[in-house]
Amino acid sequence: MVIATFGPGTGWAGRVITYENGTFTLEGHGTVTARDVVVYDQHGYLTWAYDGLLEWVRGLAASEPAPSRPPESTPAAVVQGGSGKQPSGTAAAQPKHRLPGWAWALLGLLLVALLVAVVLVSSGTDGGGTQTGAIPPAAPAPSGTPSPASVEVTSLEADRNEVGSGWAVAVTAEFANLGGKNGTYDASLKVDGKVVAERQVTVPAGRGDVVTFKVRLRGDRVHRISLGGRSIRVRSVPTVRYPNGHILRWDAGHGPGRLTVKNGGKTDGVVLFCTPTKKPKAMAAVYVRGRSKVVVRHMPDTGFYVYCILGKGWSPEHQTFVDVESRVAVWDTGFWRRYYFDGDPTTVGDKIYFFNYTVSVTSPLGDAEPKEVPEDKMPSLK
Repeated sequence: MVIATFGPGTGWAGRVITYENGTFTLEGHGTVTARDVVVYDQHGYLTWAYDGLLEWVRGLAASEPAPSRPPESTPAAVVQGGSGKQPSGTAAAQPKHRLPGWAWALLGLLLVALLVAVVLVSSGTDGGGTQTGAIPPAAPAPSGTPSPASVEVTSLEADRNEVGSGWAVAVTAEFANLGGKNGTYDASLKVDGKVVAERQVTVPAGRGDVVTFKVRLRGDRVHRISLGGRSIRVRSVPTVRYPNGHILRWDAGHGPGRLTVKNGGKTDGVVLFCTPTKKPKAMAAVYVRGRSKVVVRHMPDTGFYVYCILGKGWSPEHQTFVDVESRVAVWDTGFWRRYYFDGDPTTVGDKIYFFNYTVSVTSPLGDAEPKEVPEDKMPSLK
C-alpha cells in the first residue's frame, strides 16, 4: 500500500513509498527503513496518504535498532531537484606557490572523484538512481499489528423520565470497541454521584454491546444517572393508593341520586364527573380500587360527562397516575353524553334520567363501551 509521496519541490517528485509484508520500499530505489522515512518527513519532502501514518512510522522507527553509524546527510538529489551534483561556481583557493601542470591535472581528477563520491553517499543512490528509505502501512495498522482496544460508552437511556418513589427504572447503556483488539470496560453506574451498580463488559474488536441496569429511585426529586461521561435525568415522585371510595374532589353539590361504580379490572381507577360542556370541567372525582365497587350517594340532579383514568401510582402533586394504563370516556347502550340523577329512571331522547344507576369501570371497561381519550383532551383535576 502507498504510504507517502515525495512533493513537487524535491528531486524525487511523484515517487511513492509503499509498505508490504513488513518492508518499506521507495519507488525507483529499493528498501528503506522507518528511520529513513521519518528523516524524509523532517525535511518536509513527504505528503502522507492519510492521517495517522506519520505517528505509526515514528513508532516503528523507535523500535528499530540504533544505526551503527551517524545518520546520513540530507539527500542532495532531493534538495537540488534530482541533478545529483553540487552547485558550480565556487572558486578554488589560490595556492601560495605555483604547482607544475601535471600536479594540477592530478589534483583536478581527485577533486572530481571526491565530489562524485560525496553526491552518491549523501543522496543514498547506488549510481542507478535507486534510493534507500522506509514507509507506513494501510489505514488501519498493518496485518499482525492491530491497534489496542478502545471501549467507550456511546449512549445512555432510561425507559421513562418519571417514576414513583421506590420504583425501579431500567437504564440501558450501549458500548462500542473502536480498537483492533477485544477489550473490557469496568462499568460503574452512578445515581446522584453514588455508585449503585457495577459490571465488567467485554466487547469484541470493532463490535458493540448493550447492557441494562435496574435501579430504584426514591424521594421527590430529579436524579442524575451517569456512566462513562454520559448522564441522564429521571424524576421520582411520591405516590399514594387511596382507600376504595376516597373522594378526591366534590364540587358538584348534593341531591337525591345514587350512583354505583364497579371496577372489574385489577388496575385502580379514578372516575371523573364533569360538566357537559365543550370543555368539560371535573366537578367530582372518586377513587375506585381494582376488583371493587363504590356507591356514590347524594348525587345532584344534573347532567355529567363521565370519564375514567386507570393506572398505577397516584401522584397527589400531578393529580394523575404516574403509570397511566388508559384514559376513557364511559357510556352505556348509546346514551353516553350525559348522566342525569333524578327521581325517575325514564329516558327522553339521548338523555337518561334515573334515581339509581350503575357505571361499570373495568380494565378494559367490560360492558361499558369505552372511548379512548387523548391525554390533552382528558379533563384535569389540577
